Amino acid sequence: MARRVGVAGAGHHHPFAFATSLTPVERVWLYLREPYLSHRVLDNYEAVLEAVCRAWNRLLDETGRLTTLTAYPYLTASANP
Repeated sequence: MARRVGVAGAGHHHPFAFATSLTPVERVWLYLREPYLSHRVLDNYEAVLEAVCRAWNRLLDETGRLTTLTAYPYLTASANP
């Protein structure tokens, strides 16, 4: 039977060890979580939905923010619709 070994700091690791950076979607989600969604207790699904919609609308109100969060030089528009 395998023995469980505790290592200090073992729980603090990047979930994808092979990824060198966040994807555009991950960057948007991180941005929404940090200032608008973290450290909150919401009562129900409707409250969660309202908080996420409010955060998304605040993001859209910031001119150019979505573009800068998702801008990657290696990503280009697809020729296929």
